[in-house]
Amino acid sequence: MRHTLKGILITASLVFCTSFSAVQAADIALIITNGNYTSANSRAVTRTHVELQDAYAAQGYEIIEGRNMDAQAMRGAIQSFYDRMDGKDRMVVHISARVVSFGDESWVLPVDVAADSLLDVAYNAPSLNVLLELLGQNPGRGMLFLGKYAVGETQWPLEAGLGAGDIPQGVLLVQGPETDISKLVKNNLLDTSVSLQDALSGVGGRIQVMGFASPDVSLTKLQDAPAPENGDGDWVDLLAEQTLWAVADKSNREADLREYLRRFPNGIFAPAATARLEKLVAPAEPSAAELEATLRLSRAERRKIQKNLTMLGYDTRGIDGIFGRGSRRSIARWQQDQQQEGSGFLTAGQVNDLNRQADTRRAEIEIADRRYWNATGLTGDKDDLELYLAKYPDGVFAPDAKAALAEITAAETESDDEDAWTDAVALNSADSYRDYLSDFPSGIYSEIARQRVERLDPNPTPAEEVPVEESNSAKDQENRLKLNAATRLLIENRLRTVGHDPGNVDGAFTSKTRQAIKGFQRSRGLNATGYIDPQTVRALLLG
Repeated sequence: MRHTLKGILITASLVFCTSFSAVQAADIALIITNGNYTSANSRAVTRTHVELQDAYAAQGYEIIEGRNMDAQAMRGAIQSFYDRMDGKDRMVVHISARVVSFGDESWVLPVDVAADSLLDVAYNAPSLNVLLELLGQNPGRGMLFLGKYAVGETQWPLEAGLGAGDIPQGVLLVQGPETDISKLVKNNLLDTSVSLQDALSGVGGRIQVMGFASPDVSLTKLQDAPAPENGDGDWVDLLAEQTLWAVADKSNREADLREYLRRFPNGIFAPAATARLEKLVAPAEPSAAELEATLRLSRAERRKIQKNLTMLGYDTRGIDGIFGRGSRRSIARWQQDQQQEGSGFLTAGQVNDLNRQADTRRAEIEIADRRYWNATGLTGDKDDLELYLAKYPDGVFAPDAKAALAEITAAETESDDEDAWTDAVALNSADSYRDYLSDFPSGIYSEIARQRVERLDPNPTPAEEVPVEESNSAKDQENRLKLNAATRLLIENRLRTVGHDPGNVDGAFTSKTRQAIKGFQRSRGLNATGYIDPQTVRALLLG
C-alpha cells in the first residue's frame, strides 16, 4: 500500500508551515483551508484557518497546514502528512475547499485549478479517494472533516460535491458547508471528551456523517481506562478482531463472516460483515438480460421478433436476427407503450404478445391490401401499379405488380431504343451512332453501333475521342424515364428492402440515394452510375 501511494502522491519541493504541539505527538492533523479562489488576502479565510489550527494544536496534534494553496503546495502537504503518519494514534484530515466529482472519483480543488476541465482537475487536483485510503490504514481512528465552499457552475462531466465512491472500512467522513463544519469541530468535537459516536449522534441539518465513528475515540484525549491485571489491555481483542476479519474478508465465506460477527457483534467491521452476509444469503433477482437469455432465442426467432416490431411501427434498423441498439430501443419503446418497464429485453410472455399483436396487424393490412389492389392493380395501368407498390412494396400482390410493371417498363424502353436506332440508321454516320450510344450505352444495338462507329470513323480526331461524360448520359437516360413520385418512392423502398439504405423514403433522390443506387448496381453487375436506367428498374422490380 505504501509503495503504491507514493506513486500517486507526487513529491514537490516547496516551503509550507509544520508546527508541533509535542516532539513525539501521538496524533497528526492535516489542515488545508482554500477559501479564496481569486485572491490570497481573505481575512475571513485566514481567521478560520488560524482558529482551527490553534484548536487542534491545543489537543496535542502535530499540525501540517496551509491556506489558499495551489496544486503544488497541496501535493507537498499531503506527501508530508503521509510520510509522518506512521505510529500515530489518530489521523485527521480537515479540508475546507471546493470539491468536484466525476462518477466515483472526487477531487479537492487547489486555488489555481478551476472546475471547467476533467483532464485538468484529474491531473492537478488532489484526490479525495486517495486521502480516504490513507486514513483507512488506521481503521477506527482515521477521520476526514470536509467543509465545502460553493463551486458554482462546473463544466460537464464534472459535478459539484462528492462522487459516489465507497468510504474505506473504519474511516469517518463528516461533510457539510464550510462554516458548519468549522463550528462543529472547534466548538463541539475539539471541546469535549465524549466519543465521536456520541458527539455526532445528534448532528443533522446540512451536516452529513458517513462511515465509521468509533465509540472509543474522540478528537480530544479520552481518560485512559484502568489496565487489567494481566497488563494486556484491549490489544488482545483488537488483534484478534483484525486477524479474524482478515480471514473473513479474504474468503468471503458465510461461515467465516458469521464467526466474526459471533465474536465481535459490535466490531469495527461488523457493518461490512453484515452487508456481505445479506448478499450471500439472499438470492439475487435475475436481471432482464438474464431472463431473456433463458429463452434461448434462435436467430430465426429473433428475425421474427424484428419483423413483428417493424410491422407494429417500431423501426429495428434492420431485420438480421441480431439484437443491436436499434432493436433494443424498439423493444423498450414497445414495452413502455404496453405500460411495462422498458428494459429492452423480452420475456416469454412478451414474445407471445408481440406475435399476437403482429398477426392481428398483418390481417388488418392484408384486408386493406386486397381492397387497394382491387381498386388499382387490377386495371393494369402503369400509374396504378406504381401507386400500389409505393403503398404496399411487400404486399400480397406485390410480385404480380412488379412483374406487370417490369413488362411495361421494358416495353417502353425497347420502344425508345428502337426509335433511337431507327434515327441513327437513317443518318448512318459515326455521329448518329455515337448519339445512339450516348442515350443507350447498354442498348439492344449498342455493340452494332460501336462497330459502325469504328468502321465509319476509324481515326477520330482528338476532339472526337473525348466521350460524353457517363454521368451526364446516365442522368439524361434517367430523365427520359420520367419517373413520377410514386415510382421514386417504390425505388427507395426496394433499395432499403434489399439492403441499400437510400436515406429518407420521400421520393427525393439525395446523394445518399445515389450511393444506394450505385451500390445496388454494383451488386448486380450493372453499370454503376448512380442513376436509374431500364436495366436497374427491371433488376429492382423483379429482384
